[in-house]
Amino acid sequence: MSFLSSSTFAISITTQRSLDKVSRHLYICLVALHRNVCKTGDASKSRLLFYQHQVFAASRLHRKLMRLGSRNPDPRLVEAIALFVYSQLQDSVYGPWRIHLEGAKALLQCWGGHEALVGKRYFACYVLVIADIYGTTTSPKRLLAGDTVSQHRAYERLLDRLEIDM
Repeated sequence: MSFLSSSTFAISITTQRSLDKVSRHLYICLVALHRNVCKTGDASKSRLLFYQHQVFAASRLHRKLMRLGSRNPDPRLVEAIALFVYSQLQDSVYGPWRIHLEGAKALLQCWGGHEALVGKRYFACYVLVIADIYGTTTSPKRLLAGDTVSQHRAYERLLDRLEIDM
């Protein structure tokens, strides 16, 4: 797969082998979706690859969670869960859910922008801002609007003011 040579997603064989099966499949999901967004190869094949590996990873992850017997954290399991969440987030900000994010942003603009939520709904504001950041910073440069950088600077100032207890 020569498309990986200059890709952000390129990893060594050693690193790939060190991943557990769930994380390996989720990594393939991220690459497949990235290829789709970058318009590298057949989009329908990339989407199919994404969903096939996601289903396998979800099934495997579910089985692991059902067998969980230890009270101690399993770093590999936490890593796999984080990758699964990220793949879902990535799919939604790239894919068909992007329109809903744009709709939410338009509503916020009608109400005075994200500033309207500061002091009232910190977490809701945080989720929308983070989803928009993921959606624009992991997209190809040609798909970004001209005002993306200024919007992210505004987000940075806003995130500093939010009182989110994570």
